Amino acid sequence: MKSTHPILPFLAFVFTALVLSACQTIDDQPIPPSTGPDARSAFTGTYVMRDSSWFNGAPVDPPFVYYILAVTTEGTLADTLFFNHLGNGEETYYAILSGNNFIFPAQTAGVNFTLNGDGAFTDSTVFYQTLVGSAFSRGRGVRQ
Repeated sequence: MKSTHPILPFLAFVFTALVLSACQTIDDQPIPPSTGPDARSAFTGTYVMRDSSWFNGAPVDPPFVYYILAVTTEGTLADTLFFNHLGNGEETYYAILSGNNFIFPAQTAGVNFTLNGDGAFTDSTVFYQTLVGSAFSRGRGVRQ
């Protein structure tokens, strides 16, 4: 009868230990937010804006509206930015930031309308476009 080599049981033990250590259970605890610098701070602040709007495809008079836009995080975490006084209005709308780009998900504007749109930050400038009902607006502003 043949006997097994003395190293084989040891190798089998090491292999089993490696397999079992790779099968550890995943902790169900949520991942805490980053404690590092907030990447959104590069985009927060006030912007001197120039907007133009169209209603049912026709330009709105006056052709340009100038105003101050305040972009904030309002104490939130992660990827949300708030646009205060967007379009020179009194409302605040939120956007989801991804890199230098953002989207305005559908949200209530006025009584019976929905606002959505998108935009981007480049250097110290913000660009955006929104659609509210039949009104299309496009804005550009420089950070102060």
